[in-house]
Amino acid sequence: MGVSAAHYHKGNEYGGDGTPRIDFDDLTGTEGVRLWGNLLFVDSVYGNDSTGERERKDLPYLTIEAALADAAAGDAVWVLPGTYSPVAGLTMPDDVLLRGIGTGAVKVQMLGVTADTTLLTMGENSRVEDMALKLTSSEHHTLKGVVFPGTTSATAKLRTATVLVDNSGAGAGASEVYGVHSTGTGSPGVETSAIRAVTVTVASAGTGNKRGILVDAANKFNVRDTNVKVSGGGASNIGVETNHASAEFHAATGVFSGTTASISQTAGILAISSVDLVESSANGIGFTADSVSFGATWADPGGLPGGGARYMRPGTATVSVTEVFLRVPRKAVIKTLSVRATAAPGAGKNTVFTVRKNGVDTILTATLSGTALTVEDLTHSVAFASGDSISVSEVNDAGSVVSDVVVTVEIY
Repeated sequence: MGVSAAHYHKGNEYGGDGTPRIDFDDLTGTEGVRLWGNLLFVDSVYGNDSTGERERKDLPYLTIEAALADAAAGDAVWVLPGTYSPVAGLTMPDDVLLRGIGTGAVKVQMLGVTADTTLLTMGENSRVEDMALKLTSSEHHTLKGVVFPGTTSATAKLRTATVLVDNSGAGAGASEVYGVHSTGTGSPGVETSAIRAVTVTVASAGTGNKRGILVDAANKFNVRDTNVKVSGGGASNIGVETNHASAEFHAATGVFSGTTASISQTAGILAISSVDLVESSANGIGFTADSVSFGATWADPGGLPGGGARYMRPGTATVSVTEVFLRVPRKAVIKTLSVRATAAPGAGKNTVFTVRKNGVDTILTATLSGTALTVEDLTHSVAFASGDSISVSEVNDAGSVVSDVVVTVEIY
């Protein structure tokens, strides 16, 4: 093995037997330069795309896109502190890691764009960590912070990052603005999170759809420990939305906020566990709560009288013409109205149950008909503020024989 003088201990180059002393902690490669296997470095101060080389820390790249272009499967691209401004967005190669020193030190941004723009597109089995991603415009365009195409919702990871997409200064007009957009066909298990420990912020003006996270294709998208905020003056500002019949979204812990609604299960499945819905609004649509704070129950142990509106009593008691209210102790979303009976209304007969808010009917309603003993409204939800009152009315057809009715709702 050829060893240059640069490898010897300075001041003590030879051992007692007269042979060169080698510092094995400083063995280097070609021309005495340390090689770093499967690593590429990006440096906003000393980098140079013309001389940057893979596995050479002393020859870093100036831009992230140049380093990604040279990266091979299995490589890691380390980004040193600085602000990086890709010209046309970043596309992650498959099986490559892109990692910054930290979100406060590494900023990847495209500011004031004048066309439809995606800042970051994930690749299969790619991973992006520890950086701040920012996309802005003063105009109305389709803007996307991070896109998960193909099966990347199952294979790619975004970790400990911030995503900001902002065209709040655009004024009147229409634009589609998304923080994270899942468009592919991935189908991960619930134990696999595409993003974790990420803050997604969307600030926009004008009309159009503004979403923190949007899943609008036949795929599953899971997140954990993630905060989402969407703000703007338009009428469609939603924190998280599923909008495809075969879309699924699962979230464990986090805070979701949108000036129109915190979440919207427009189509597909949207399931949350230990997530704070800031506006206590699910866009008037049902959703799945993997963790339910508590429920409320009303029951009548006998047969319900027919004709005219009456009100269920909390606990177990005979219905009354006097409305009885329960106070909602904190802001909440009321969902999943469920009705059970031991005797059905009978052929051609109906009994209608409706959740009421502060003495006014809501869209959460269910009708027990004919020979049915059970009915549920899983489609709708209603936002309640702290201190609001909840009650349940029932209207029973004359001649109905429905009896032993139990009504429950979930309060998230």
